[in-house]
Amino acid sequence: MDSNETLETMLKYLKSVRKEVAGIKKSLVAEEKMSYTNQEIMMMFGISTGTLKKWRDEGLLGFSRVDNTYMYSKQDVADFLKATHFDAFASNKKYLAALHDSINP
Repeated sequence: MDSNETLETMLKYLKSVRKEVAGIKKSLVAEEKMSYTNQEIMMMFGISTGTLKKWRDEGLLGFSRVDNTYMYSKQDVADFLKATHFDAFASNKKYLAALHDSINP
């Protein structure tokens, strides 16, 4: 491997590390945020504008609105997740243990 290839490999690695650090930084900033934008909610749940509007219109997801700007608090998101949560159907420990054993022999 010549020096150009080594340099290229190192640059690719550094770009990869930079991208990971940016992702970590973004998640840390999100933890400190008081509210989320439409864009952030759509990214968080992997949904479209239409789906987000439907959730708002149906009263599934609470929000605050100032002019044409929608904001969603952490509590809005937590309430949405709680309201749409379904408990596991299988609560029998023996069944769950058998299922686990069949998946992980």
